[in-house]
Amino acid sequence: IVDKVRSLGSKGFVHTGAASQLGQMLVKMCAPAGAAAGVTIINVVRREEQGKLLRSLGAAYVVVTGDRAEAEWKGELKALVAAQKVSVAFDCVAGEMTEALVDVMPKRGTVLVYGRLSGKPAQVQPLDLIYFGKKVEGFLLAGTNENCWLRLGGSNPATMVGTLGKLNSASKAVLGALGEGGWAESKFSDVGLEDVHARLNSM
Repeated sequence: IVDKVRSLGSKGFVHTGAASQLGQMLVKMCAPAGAAAGVTIINVVRREEQGKLLRSLGAAYVVVTGDRAEAEWKGELKALVAAQKVSVAFDCVAGEMTEALVDVMPKRGTVLVYGRLSGKPAQVQPLDLIYFGKKVEGFLLAGTNENCWLRLGGSNPATMVGTLGKLNSASKAVLGALGEGGWAESKFSDVGLEDVHARLNSM
């Protein structure tokens, strides 16, 4: 995600569903001491407790949609996008959220859809595409099309070498960050099947 943001020339990005494990890793990664220091992330979440979680991890910018009027949270998001000079958004929600993200992006901004948590197709106003040159694209980590970060398949030696190089650098970055306090640290623990019920009840 950070590589894609940089390749599109943006100083940062908006991320929806930001309290997910991926979102938490991105917050840590983009923190001042993280591997992607200097890349701004504007986090969008539904609930205030999710916002508190992200702020506790060091998130500087969190927009909580919650029970607020759409115009209110979109106004806050649009102001942050402009102030931070962000022109890219990653959307895992789709539906009306894609339309909202396209609306707050500057001219020639890009929204990359990588999920469909809403269960609805991504929506967009045609005028944003036609008159303002904004784009909506799909984003997939690995696959055979050109929008994928890791290009799989094919026999082009340059593509294969590029893929191996990306895998190698990603492995080094993640392995080095899995430890306590690292941006890829997880709070999950292994639980045997016989203990799942008791563990869930204790949460």
